[in-house]
Amino acid sequence: MWITVGILVIVAGGAWAGEIVLRLEEPTSGSIYSGVANIRGWVVGSRGINRVELYIDGAYESNIPVGGRRTDVGNDYPTYPNSADSGFSMAFNYSEKVAGTHSILVRAFDQDNASKEETRLFVVTRFDNPYANNASLNDANVAESNGKTIVINGMTVDGKSYNARLDWRTEIQGYAFSEITKISNSNEGDEIVFPYFLSPGSGVAGGQINIQLQAHNNGNQLVTFTVRFFLSPDPGTVSSDEYLNIGCEFSLAPGASDICAGPIGIPRVVAGNYYLIGYVRDDFPFVRNPITITSGDCYGECGGGVGAHIKVPYQKKLYAMFDFSRTEESRPMRHGDGS
Repeated sequence: MWITVGILVIVAGGAWAGEIVLRLEEPTSGSIYSGVANIRGWVVGSRGINRVELYIDGAYESNIPVGGRRTDVGNDYPTYPNSADSGFSMAFNYSEKVAGTHSILVRAFDQDNASKEETRLFVVTRFDNPYANNASLNDANVAESNGKTIVINGMTVDGKSYNARLDWRTEIQGYAFSEITKISNSNEGDEIVFPYFLSPGSGVAGGQINIQLQAHNNGNQLVTFTVRFFLSPDPGTVSSDEYLNIGCEFSLAPGASDICAGPIGIPRVVAGNYYLIGYVRDDFPFVRNPITITSGDCYGECGGGVGAHIKVPYQKKLYAMFDFSRTEESRPMRHGDGS
């Protein structure tokens, strides 16, 4: 029965009018998801529950069906309407979101339109295709660790190669992907673009110039790379002796941009027309700006200019001539604020 006390209305048995109890059970806070998995929990209200809404990264996605059998909740909240059928659940393709951290918000409304919400963060790891069609372990190396982790190296999904790790998850009573890393191939650089490369049109031998380079990742995976700078008289080739001993390091999440900005030292070269070239490797785009170098104070050290070694065209493998991974010469430039 209903008892009126002043302006408060309570339900005999202890439930306050308008009280909502909401529990989001999956995804768990900070958990990693890939592919199709559940969003689930339960909710009860002293005035009954009207609907449950789902928001991802602040944007409304859909309503979540309510009415799943939860005898445990019914036992704990016997005075709340339909408490034994208070479960909400839906299948959700987490891989439709880009890889990285996201927020989920579940908001429940009672019959009086009062609401309560619960929010948390989760992480998405994924294959390039948000709904993978063909997966193969042929030629893959599969290993188990500690009975709770499965490591797969070289699996193929929709024609692309990945390394992956699966961990046991108690809440789903099974193994689930916790890490997916695309194996770099000759097409990785197709996802990277350089919206702009700013550098002055002239400089002095032995002096400095300031540059800005923006990079953007159009792909679905984290891409890490270094753009190294060369000063070459030829617009189509670079060689090891033209390397300016400086580079821009980028680590771009899917859809992210960043800006690298800072000074570059001009070597003591013969005055003339050159090209300032930013180069990663053959499967990446490159940037190139012309620059006119005027004579500085060379003290007889300008010599014959850069480019005395045999040059390697862009379509050849630059790394075949010298291995950047084995030198300490390269250093990151100062990064500006990316968008």
